[in-house]
Amino acid sequence: MRSVLLAALSAVAAFGLVGCESKQEANLAKAQACLDQATPANADSCTAMIGDDMSQKAMLIRCAGLYVKNGFVGDRVAQAFERIKQNPSGGTDPMVTSLSFMTFTSMDAATLAAQYCTASGVRSMERLATFTTMATLLAVNGGIGTIPAEGLSEAQMSSAIDGALSTLQGGGPAAEALGAQLGAIVIQAEQAYCQEGSSFSSNKVCQNLSAAVQAGNVSAVAAELLNQLKQN
Repeated sequence: MRSVLLAALSAVAAFGLVGCESKQEANLAKAQACLDQATPANADSCTAMIGDDMSQKAMLIRCAGLYVKNGFVGDRVAQAFERIKQNPSGGTDPMVTSLSFMTFTSMDAATLAAQYCTASGVRSMERLATFTTMATLLAVNGGIGTIPAEGLSEAQMSSAIDGALSTLQGGGPAAEALGAQLGAIVIQAEQAYCQEGSSFSSNKVCQNLSAAVQAGNVSAVAAELLNQLKQN
């Protein structure tokens, strides 16, 4: 995780934190330095240093802090992004593998991360958060039960996709709610990853997302993505 989070947090320093004298900026710098060495057990103490600061820089700190708190240490995210960039000729769809890495243990935490990461204005963190929200939503609605802190296996994520697709196909309020949530996240992910000029735009993940967003309303978008993943 350090390779991704530190790259994002370095943007804070690039905004001119280092050497600045205001209390707000000093607190942001302290929080950044704290997160550089943080573990899941003490990540909250780092983000607490920024108080009620609602700037983009503070949102980036909160975004990164939630990832550390939820076990994103080591190279977990780097592995997920590497898998997204791959275009294998066979085997498990790279999007399924990436999603398996990206779960949080609760939907509330994933939703909060999406709010913070999007508000930070840092595209790499927005991309990260859309996959975390999508992955966690699938796990919660796909019959996984307790989501392990270390993420899911590919087999578990594939099972979650099957379970979520069954929910969508079953109709009723549960299907409507899942379709609305998942469809909206898919659309956001396509916008974050697959616009012209993105390094991801020609990859398998964007093939899945782009095909899905053309399906129609949000429920149709959700179902199309799951069908894409199920076929691969």
